[in-house]
Amino acid sequence: MEFIRIFFLFSFFTLTLSQSSIYDEMFHPADEYSFPQLPGYDYHELGPYIDQRTLTVHHKKHHQGYTVKMNQALKDWRKQEPQNDLARSSIINILQNLERVPDKWRTTLQNNAGGYVNHIYYWVTMCPKPGDIPKALLKKIEASFPAGMSEFKNSFTTASLSLFGSGYVWLVTDDEGSISIISTKNQ
Repeated sequence: MEFIRIFFLFSFFTLTLSQSSIYDEMFHPADEYSFPQLPGYDYHELGPYIDQRTLTVHHKKHHQGYTVKMNQALKDWRKQEPQNDLARSSIINILQNLERVPDKWRTTLQNNAGGYVNHIYYWVTMCPKPGDIPKALLKKIEASFPAGMSEFKNSFTTASLSLFGSGYVWLVTDDEGSISIISTKNQ
């Protein structure tokens, strides 16, 4: 449980996605999506939270594997259904509309495109030298969790420990700026 708390504080929104980000590609249609490099840190720089070997395996094996399999599925789908507008849209749009993806490619894209996108968010929320949590975010946490940061940490930890198998726990905001903790299973 202590690792999760430390990891959470370490990775807490130190970097964000933006329109100018190297990760912007996933929001736009592409013939082939690139395998992104780590955003401003090297494999050894996240210790002691994540050791070099673990980070290297997750990036160069898992994330790269998701990228290759996702691109192959998109290529095959687009070749067999060249007029399908969804097939030619962004990977984010495809994931948001999985119910419209033909059965033949749905599971492959859900697993591999999901792994591709989730790893992008994973990399971009970590950095070797975490800063303080922004005051505006602390206010939102206090407003959403009556007991403040301790309740938030406990809720985040509980959600993390409740995952069986692989998955992610996210701190998210809605259109009104309210925050909540959600979990996504698998990819």
